[in-house]
Amino acid sequence: MSEIDRATLLAGLAAIAAEVERLAGLIADEPGPVATSADTFDAEGLVDSAIAAQRFGISKQVVRRLCREFPDIGHKVVGRHRVSLSALRRHLRA
Repeated sequence: MSEIDRATLLAGLAAIAAEVERLAGLIADEPGPVATSADTFDAEGLVDSAIAAQRFGISKQVVRRLCREFPDIGHKVVGRHRVSLSALRRHLRA
């Protein structure tokens, strides 16, 4: 299996896991994803905006806009937005 195929498969599995978690949240009446071991966190416990967008089922553009409007959600590091899943979840629930 090539590295590209592996990356594609892992991305597909992450999307499936996020959807299962979203559906389970609807059943439990507690919508919104939680962090899993599949998420790639940096030293501050933040994830890339693409991961956050996928986990919450929103676009990367929306995640970036929310980071600009609400600095507690995330910030830019070397040209990339780093996002706190818990802060984004709190904001989306409000």
